[in-house]
Amino acid sequence: MMPSRVDEYETLLTETASGSAAPRASGTFPARSIALSMSGPTIRAAGVPYDNRKMFPYSSYEEFDFSVPTRTESDC
Repeated sequence: MMPSRVDEYETLLTETASGSAAPRASGTFPARSIALSMSGPTIRAAGVPYDNRKMFPYSSYEEFDFSVPTRTESDC
């Protein structure tokens, strides 16, 4: 069934307003992201410099000196 609908799916994703606009600027996360149990790339995209590898080093992460990359766009 899927192969017969590929052209239709492509049109939906590339030519419709919702397909061409999404997901850019579709969702931002609040600064209280930690309280919402967010972590990893999601929380760093909200501008919170929290990284479990720094806070609770495991494996050999304690041997590396790295800064936590953050963004403020928190886009999907």
